[in-house]
Amino acid sequence: MVKAAGIGLPLRIVIAQGAIALVCALMLLVVSVHEALSALAAGFICVVANGWYALRLARTAQPGGLIVLWTVRSLVMALLMVATFVWWAPAALGFFGTLVLAQVAYVWSGPRTLDREK
Repeated sequence: MVKAAGIGLPLRIVIAQGAIALVCALMLLVVSVHEALSALAAGFICVVANGWYALRLARTAQPGGLIVLWTVRSLVMALLMVATFVWWAPAALGFFGTLVLAQVAYVWSGPRTLDREK
């Protein structure tokens, strides 16, 4: 059985990424609707790929499994980005700016200490 505490931090990161995408989209709405939709597309990509990763992460404790999960997450993100660019031409500022800011959530959403017991 998966403990709820095991998914806490990854889920918090995914929620932070979604919030970042929404804030970026609202801010870019002033520039244009296309920029705002591009920000939402980037946020969708981050939330879907990292949400899947967070759900699987709670079930995997083996180092080899973690590497496989991270690789699959990265491939899913890349495939979703390619599909987005093939299907629709997002605005560069909105898309890549939001993508970068959402990935920064890994840095500042984490625990203050490396001690997992606290």
